[in-house]
Amino acid sequence: MIGVDQDAVSRIDDALNILVRRAQGPRAQEQLTARAGLSLERAAYPLLRRIGEAETMRTSNVAAALSVDVSTVSRQVKQLELEGLVARQPDPSDRRASVLALTAEGHEALERLRRARQEVLAQVVASWPDEDRAALADLICRLADDMVAHQETR
Repeated sequence: MIGVDQDAVSRIDDALNILVRRAQGPRAQEQLTARAGLSLERAAYPLLRRIGEAETMRTSNVAAALSVDVSTVSRQVKQLELEGLVARQPDPSDRRASVLALTAEGHEALERLRRARQEVLAQVVASWPDEDRAALADLICRLADDMVAHQETR
């Protein structure tokens, strides 16, 4: 990594580990779902979000997008179906297969979870100057875009 400040890379790595661990930890997820007035498993938000973004999606594509095993997604989707948040529909391109779609309740749950997450973030950065919040938003979006591009070229 010639030309890359190793100290900065180490600090970024440390910060990302803390952020992911804090944001994805069981306690954080319980607090967010409670804040949203829901009672869902930890995996619900990424599944709802991914399916909601795509409108309809095959289980295998959800698993690939989340980098998890299909059997894991299938189990999690079954729970979301039981809760009335996700429904299976015939795949228009192959009637033998099915796609997943959010129900009206699923869209509402996703929106409530998004609002809860954004409220927490707003509280965390409330004391920051507007310029710092904008700079962080720009830089973290750039980092996310570059990470996606880097992974897609591999």
